[in-house]
Amino acid sequence: MSEKKLAKVLFVEDSKNEYILNMMVLRREQTEVQMDHVRDGTEALDYLRFKGRFKDSEKRLPDLILLDQRLITMDGDEVLKKIKKDDVLKHIPVVMFSGIIKFEKTEEFKKLGALALYDKPINFDKLSAICNAVDELHFVTEGEIKYLCVK
Repeated sequence: MSEKKLAKVLFVEDSKNEYILNMMVLRREQTEVQMDHVRDGTEALDYLRFKGRFKDSEKRLPDLILLDQRLITMDGDEVLKKIKKDDVLKHIPVVMFSGIIKFEKTEEFKKLGALALYDKPINFDKLSAICNAVDELHFVTEGEIKYLCVK
């Protein structure tokens, strides 16, 4: 890929199988994303604050957080609240995902600061909708491959 900067996405999902499925769907659709994966809410906050096992990681915050609604140790709504109360993190767009959509929770999540609530798995159409809502993100197409990039 030329001089474009890939967007960095944090995918917070407790099921490794769900994470693998989502990555397979994106690859099948020839969509390239720089995706980091953590398995629970506590680990997500450590990742975002460069603590614990992430203290020596690249000091670049994600451009987007895809957050599972139901997690072990701390549910997605609690993680969302903590992110949106943190002055360093609150600017990062967060999209909630769930295997069991409770549409009545959509407005609640939006009030907490989430852009949207989608069902799993993630696919190109959902990422496109997210890009339309997040000014800093866009797709660059080279040949058959679509890259999620930062403007």
